[in-house]
Amino acid sequence: MESPVISCFLPFDSVEQVSSTVASLRKSRYPLSIMLLLSKDRNDPGIEGCKTLFVDDLYSTETIRQIAENIPEDGYTILCSGYSPVCFGSCAIDRFIRIAEDTGSGLCYADYYKNIAGKEEKHPVIDYLSGSIRDDFDFGTILFYRNRSIREAAGQMKEIYRYAGWYDLRLRVSRKSLPVHIPEFLYSQGEYDFRKSGEKQFDYVDPRNRAVQIEMERACTDYLKTIGAWLPARTRTFDASAMRFDVEASVVIPVYNRARTIGDAVRSALGQETDFPFNVIVVDNHSTDGTTDILKDLSSDGKLIHLIPEEDKLGIGGCWNV
Repeated sequence: MESPVISCFLPFDSVEQVSSTVASLRKSRYPLSIMLLLSKDRNDPGIEGCKTLFVDDLYSTETIRQIAENIPEDGYTILCSGYSPVCFGSCAIDRFIRIAEDTGSGLCYADYYKNIAGKEEKHPVIDYLSGSIRDDFDFGTILFYRNRSIREAAGQMKEIYRYAGWYDLRLRVSRKSLPVHIPEFLYSQGEYDFRKSGEKQFDYVDPRNRAVQIEMERACTDYLKTIGAWLPARTRTFDASAMRFDVEASVVIPVYNRARTIGDAVRSALGQETDFPFNVIVVDNHSTDGTTDILKDLSSDGKLIHLIPEEDKLGIGGCWNV
């Protein structure tokens, strides 16, 4: 059986940024087509063995259409969703192909390692369910698409997005088959954004990103209408004074291995001065560094609700759902 061609698309910022990813891909036994996604105001870096695809906006509908035009009908495509350098495991592409062929899914993604200051940390991601439509769902950096799925989705795109093209692609592909999570650590992802996680957390609500938010909402609304899940806005009034609530507000804190900071965070939440009752709920995703013991001590007086879910790979979103 002839090996499928793997088309690879890497967002380009600098030669240094993509060099390790390109070197890792070239170790594959599969025939490769490596294309660099480069802003039109930049010069072709001329990396040997790589083609250059000039794009106006990296995550736009037009970029998806250009990708679709530059892949064969059969085979698979690796979309690198960010600028972080990636190193693939020795059998990573084989596993992506095997799972894609076994499941028939148009999109596969996998657990990965994060390389932070030279140290690799495991970064498991969660399963994709029928309701997993948030635009910042954590797939990791590597999106492994079936070529036919990309080409079919691109052909259906009528709405033109500047920022939500990749999100629109994923939603369209998921209509036929849900993305498949491979619970194996198939690659390592280096750091590119060196800001603290607390700073990154608020990117989505930054007023400068309002245009991005609006497009994501439009793409999501279109998806919900297409699958018959959209509900028109409606208002309803009720008398809250006639209802009884044990507390007026809840502070929910998801946590995993934060022994050095969880005590301060919980005591700060519990120490808030209010004229109404509230509670603090900590969802502890099976910490292994002593966080759990600290929370057990803090919850002994009943003011703190300490939850340990059955699953141990929920991530922040999964803990919020619990």
